[in-house]
Amino acid sequence: MRKLRADILNKRGRLLKPIKVGDHVKNYVPPSHGEAVHRRRKAKHICQWRGPLVVTRKLSNTTFELVSYFNETKTFRRHISNIRRWRGPLPAANDDENLILPFVSDVEVGEFILVIDSPTALVVYLARVTSVDDTTIGLSAWGSTNLKQHTSVFRPVMILDENKLPTTAPRKGKKCKPWTWEMLCVAVPECVLARDLVVLPSGKLGPQARITMRTLPKKFSMRRFRS
Repeated sequence: MRKLRADILNKRGRLLKPIKVGDHVKNYVPPSHGEAVHRRRKAKHICQWRGPLVVTRKLSNTTFELVSYFNETKTFRRHISNIRRWRGPLPAANDDENLILPFVSDVEVGEFILVIDSPTALVVYLARVTSVDDTTIGLSAWGSTNLKQHTSVFRPVMILDENKLPTTAPRKGKKCKPWTWEMLCVAVPECVLARDLVVLPSGKLGPQARITMRTLPKKFSMRRFRS
């Protein structure tokens, strides 16, 4: 089981592209203990990257000078190990000189997560990440009809064309499409309850994922779907 989990996670790795002057990047900034306490989340569950910034100078083979995308008077010097290329569209410009660089997501395509629609929502969805850039995350719902969902078989949720209802087992010949949606990266700290869940080829959750789902706070409930 450990090998299977490692193989699944390792498949998400990607080759880092060279960074050059003029590129937009994000900066690794681990959240402080105070921020974790304020958000009532573990530090490892809070986004670790801020951006965008612009590379203005290459000081050495491993060190770069960066400037804030929102305020050109704010400069930084960072090692290559702490920056990554910006992915996707750039955010709208902001004239607030005191604006702190926002957190961006480090969620990966193919990852399974537990997610809620908003910080106050109580219904939880199992979703697979289908696309990622530094502003939005594409998600595809997976679901089950079983009451005890931590031991269930999960399948992709489909939306029927005829009545727009979701189902995990559309009848043969019925036109349908996957249930997908997008979430802003800034919502990740508040709306993603768990990450790196392993879903086995059988559709069942891996051992650690079952524990994670079973130990969610009692106020939350997993969304059940009709067959």
